[in-house]
Amino acid sequence: MNPISLDIELTTRCRLACSKCIRTRLSDSKELKIFDFPIDEFKRLCESRVYKSMFFGGTYGDCIYHPKFQDLLKTAKLNDIDVCIHTNGSGKSLSWWADTIESMNQNDEINIAMDGYKETSGVYRVNFTERDFERNIEVFKLALSKGIKCVWTYIPMRFNEHQIKEARILAESLGVTFILKKSERWYNPKDPMLPRDSSLIAK
Repeated sequence: MNPISLDIELTTRCRLACSKCIRTRLSDSKELKIFDFPIDEFKRLCESRVYKSMFFGGTYGDCIYHPKFQDLLKTAKLNDIDVCIHTNGSGKSLSWWADTIESMNQNDEINIAMDGYKETSGVYRVNFTERDFERNIEVFKLALSKGIKCVWTYIPMRFNEHQIKEARILAESLGVTFILKKSERWYNPKDPMLPRDSSLIAK
């Protein structure tokens, strides 16, 4: 069997409260159940030698908030698995990130989602602060110094569409890949977050 990639959700934990996120809606209605992927089961997956790469994503949570995230990452790397960490990156110290990056190599990737520039980056991603933004920039610099690929994913909305150029310039100056991710969640044409520029809306 050829090695394959695994897209895995490690936890339903997240510190943000994004208004259009299904996790936020479930949390508000008290229907959200906290789940953390069992370490023993994750180890079994890694040791199966089936997977060449893993994408740590999240529909219901942010992977870095698994209580044993760094242990899971080390387990994957000990089994020669390439990883992509997709996160908002908030709430963790730079020293925590330094320890995390120490386990990674040039085959890995850190993809941080920030929808805005400095003061606007927490408008939609509630609980994300300008301090989180500044620290994430330092995370990019640290990861890049280790040869790790970095990506900044940016969803355009009405409050941040005027800052896309500024964010792109910053990303490119650092050596970070900038991805503009057009949202499909604008069901209501009167939504206050709907971009004014129709080209920034997914068709």
